[in-house]
Amino acid sequence: MQTTTQPIDAFYASHTLETEQPGLSTRSQRVSLNLFGLAAIYALCYLSPACAAEQVVLRFVESPRTSEHVVRLGDLVEVLAGNSPSLEQIMRLPLAPSPRENSVQTWHSRDVLQHLELRGLQPTSMRWSGATQVELQRVSAGPDAASTTFEPAFVQARTVELAEKLVAQAIVEFLELQTGERTDWRITANVPTNLADVIRIRRNIVGIGGGQEPWLGEQKFVLQIKDHGRIVNVPIAAHIDLPPMVLVATRPLGREQIIQADMLELAPLPQRDGEDPANFYTDMEQLIGKQLKRSISTGLPISSAYVSAPTVIGRNEMVEVESVSGGVTVRTMARSLGSGAVGDLIDIETVPNKHRMLATIMGPLKVRVAAVSARGGLER
Repeated sequence: MQTTTQPIDAFYASHTLETEQPGLSTRSQRVSLNLFGLAAIYALCYLSPACAAEQVVLRFVESPRTSEHVVRLGDLVEVLAGNSPSLEQIMRLPLAPSPRENSVQTWHSRDVLQHLELRGLQPTSMRWSGATQVELQRVSAGPDAASTTFEPAFVQARTVELAEKLVAQAIVEFLELQTGERTDWRITANVPTNLADVIRIRRNIVGIGGGQEPWLGEQKFVLQIKDHGRIVNVPIAAHIDLPPMVLVATRPLGREQIIQADMLELAPLPQRDGEDPANFYTDMEQLIGKQLKRSISTGLPISSAYVSAPTVIGRNEMVEVESVSGGVTVRTMARSLGSGAVGDLIDIETVPNKHRMLATIMGPLKVRVAAVSARGGLER
């Protein structure tokens, strides 16, 4: 069947001729029918599926999560198809309080659709797809970039170390000017990481101020730094201590010399890299009577590695050997095959049969051995 079309003006003209009414001019009747025809066309277009609003298709987000205190529609669902003028705003609206951190909350599709209906979306304009139930997990909030302090990503530890040493040196020279004394201050400075690369260059430090008497403990200084052609003030926190006082030699001392009180005095421990102050003596009573294992020059701090208990038995010396068994003590003579201090173990050789055994040094030229049974074994 062929369908013929005609221009809309001709359509209106033909119908106008057929519906002329007495009392109205032809022009008035034509205008009335024109308006009626347009209204009819718009009504047909609105009712037709092609012109109707597109249906919104929703589904749950896979493994939904939130770090906020409230659950929003956008945390739970996503739009597969369709659109609505108010849907974008509704996706940001709160639905309910979120669960506790690291906990889950169960949501059903009917709950979501009910919330949407309460906010003005008609059920006929929506369609659900996929799973009808999902568990929303509350996770810990990550760091907020707006409130996070960022540091340079590739500042090497060596750069920071050099900057801290240079700042410590600047503080030392500043303290010497303030006190009029040359003291081996112990300074630990905290340099901002983002300025370490600038501060590590000596010529970039143009001034220093701050701090307060007695110049010990936690102090706050201000460095004037030249950075990209301008002078900026940089606050620096530092901890200042005096050097520990340790025992040093008052004169040159030779190896194997027994230390006496007149050989010692207290002096500040010089600052050296990697040296632990705990390895040096501060109490004379702990050092007097010990024997030097090496020679020491005047003013040198005496380390625990330099001394030992005094040697009371030398190599190839005749020593008294004591053997105790029960209430019986047997003594004889032997030759020492080594040297040592009280408490050391040395080898000895009996005279005259040259039998070797291990003995404990008990004192000057005196050792003790375990008693030997009649079967030749050691008594326990």
